[in-house]
Amino acid sequence: SNEPTLKQAIDFVHRHYAENLKLGTIAEMFHYNSGYFGKIFRNYTGDSFRTYLDKVRVRHAAELLSKGVKVNQAAAMVGYPNSDYFHAKFKKYMGTSPSRYKRGSSD
Repeated sequence: SNEPTLKQAIDFVHRHYAENLKLGTIAEMFHYNSGYFGKIFRNYTGDSFRTYLDKVRVRHAAELLSKGVKVNQAAAMVGYPNSDYFHAKFKKYMGTSPSRYKRGSSD
């Protein structure tokens, strides 16, 4: 079974989400071909590696925003150097813009 490896990979993502993570790098760490690893990752989590990573990053960004961190700082802290890309991902997964989320969580 690949489950122990997948659990380790997911744990790694949760600890290193702010870094420049790539499927190929993680696959290599666990001695898998990246195509195969991407497939078993999706089967296990229900998401592609990139989608899973984006969801983890956005959740952490939402926590930071609710603590008063500025939007562009939160984006950089969770691994999005491009704030436009961050805005798009945040809106996709949270249903609202980062600044609106921040305003709503500070009420």
